[in-house]
Amino acid sequence: MKRQRKPYSAELNAKLALEAIKGPRTIQEVGSQYGVHPNLVTNWKRRLFDSAAEIFSNGRGGASVKRPHSNLQKRLAPQVGLEPTTLRLTE
Repeated sequence: MKRQRKPYSAELNAKLALEAIKGPRTIQEVGSQYGVHPNLVTNWKRRLFDSAAEIFSNGRGGASVKRPHSNLQKRLAPQVGLEPTTLRLTE
């Protein structure tokens, strides 16, 4: 009987790839902390590097990024007495 693959969320993929890139820990240490095989962390890191240029391109990749809080800022700014450009929302 075959074992089914465990699905990992895109958020976890990105988190572990970033930790592998910037952290002082090795890929093996990052993978063992989260219970993920180091080969997966290496693959996610490679995919992040490969797609990073698309994020900052002048084409559709960079232009399609939307700001989710812009409408919310416009609605809340008058309620707190601020201009929409000075109101900052954090997550």
